[in-house]
Amino acid sequence: MDEFKRVTQKDIAQAAGVERTTVSLALRNHPSIPKTTRERIKEIAGKLGYTPDPMLSALINYRNCQRRKSFQGTIAWLVNNQPGFDWIQISLFHEYFDGAAEKAKTLGYNIEVFNLIDKGMTPAKLARIFRFRNINGILLCPQPHPTARLEFPWEYFSVVSFGYSLTWPRFHTAAPTQYRNMTESIANLYKIGYKRIGFACSLTTDQRTDHNYLAGYFAEKFLKEGKIDIPPFDEELATPQKFKSWFNKYHPDAVVTNNPRLLQVIRKAGLSIPRDLGVACPSLPDINSKLSGIYENSPDVGRAAVEFLIGKLQQEERGIPRQPHYIHVPGIWLRGETVRGSSA
Repeated sequence: MDEFKRVTQKDIAQAAGVERTTVSLALRNHPSIPKTTRERIKEIAGKLGYTPDPMLSALINYRNCQRRKSFQGTIAWLVNNQPGFDWIQISLFHEYFDGAAEKAKTLGYNIEVFNLIDKGMTPAKLARIFRFRNINGILLCPQPHPTARLEFPWEYFSVVSFGYSLTWPRFHTAAPTQYRNMTESIANLYKIGYKRIGFACSLTTDQRTDHNYLAGYFAEKFLKEGKIDIPPFDEELATPQKFKSWFNKYHPDAVVTNNPRLLQVIRKAGLSIPRDLGVACPSLPDINSKLSGIYENSPDVGRAAVEFLIGKLQQEERGIPRQPHYIHVPGIWLRGETVRGSSA
């Protein structure tokens, strides 16, 4: 073959002894083509030196952008409600959904909520419903517990999950930059003038984040001070008495927490905010919050998840990915009213 001639899908088809449409589907990982055939065609394409035509790809992308978006289909918002866990009551998850629904609408999709534990529902039955309705994309809501495993006929669908509460299977995932949000929260407290910064967090909640907050706390503290002299306070069952005991023992002048409820505990312990103790949160749910910290911008996480999922739908990528990708959306530092020099 002429070394200056671009290898086409027709060339691959001839070498593989298949139709050109089979090559096209195989290169897009379409599930209608057997896995062994897809891998054989990809291997032949690699040996021939095939690369997609960049001008053609650019033209297709341009036309897609210019074309008015008509209805493209439905995306499933798949939830796994359990006793004591209702996703819609958790503002963070609800904002993921709102951002995703907003973005999906601009791209011609609508999002519909489906619950795995609805009466009479099974994973197999729900998958049949999806396939009957031509629902090929799933946004997987965070799970009730931090080490969840979820059985489902995933091989038929493109999936993007949120956060790290699902330990199996591992899908492409959208999440806030939790590690960086923590390090930036502490760095901003140092800039304000705080010197002894503690961390108060539910360790169960931190587990849901793949311990990104705990890791960020240890890293930023050690890099700044060369030591970790204030151990984290587990606020899972925090009482004013327990917090006051921790405060008297380690004498922090500021504390970073994921739970705004800790403000009440601190005040009931007889401490004034920010006079006695500065407080910052690396995961603020509201950009208008009076609490100092990082606004996570959860709706933007939802928007990013939808864009990524639609890309996978267009590429016909289905099932559990061999190598999951992670989209991290940065937050925004808000001075708030719970640190020194604020408007409080």
